[in-house]
Amino acid sequence: MTYARYLAERGDMRSFMKNTASVGLFALAAGALTFLLPPNRIFVVGDYFRSGPGVHLVMLGFVLIWLAVCWWCVYGLVDNPVFRLLYFWSRNVTLVYFIQWTIVGWGTLVLGSNGQSAPVAVLIGIVVLFLTHIFTKFLLSNRQDRSTSEAR
Repeated sequence: MTYARYLAERGDMRSFMKNTASVGLFALAAGALTFLLPPNRIFVVGDYFRSGPGVHLVMLGFVLIWLAVCWWCVYGLVDNPVFRLLYFWSRNVTLVYFIQWTIVGWGTLVLGSNGQSAPVAVLIGIVVLFLTHIFTKFLLSNRQDRSTSEAR
C-alpha cells in the first residue's frame, strides 16, 4: 500500500521504475550475499515465515525487479497479440478463474491427482488453458448475444 501511494505521486514513471529496479537489484544482491555468511540463526533458509532476513531481501528484490520489468513490458513494448490476450484474461479474470478451476476440478476427478508425469502434466495444463479460453469466449459471446436480443 505504501509503494502504491508513493507510485501514484510520481510524475516521471520511467525514472521511478528505474529506481525501483535499482533498489530491487540492491536488495536481491544483499540478500544473496547473506547466504555466503557462516550459517547461524539470523540468516537461515527455512519455511516462508521462519526464513531469515536474507531470504526476505531476495524476495523483496525479486518483486521490485519484477514490477519494473512488467511496467516496462506494458508501457515500453508495442501492442501485440500476447498482450491483447493477457488484457482479455485480465478484464474477465473472475470468469476465467471460475471456468479454469471447474475444468481442473473435473479433470482431477477423471484423471486423478498427481498421477501424471511432468510432461503429461504440462500438456494437461496447456489443454486446460486452451479450453478455459474457448469457454470464456463462448460464454461472453453468448452473454452479448442475449443482451442485444433483450434490448430489442
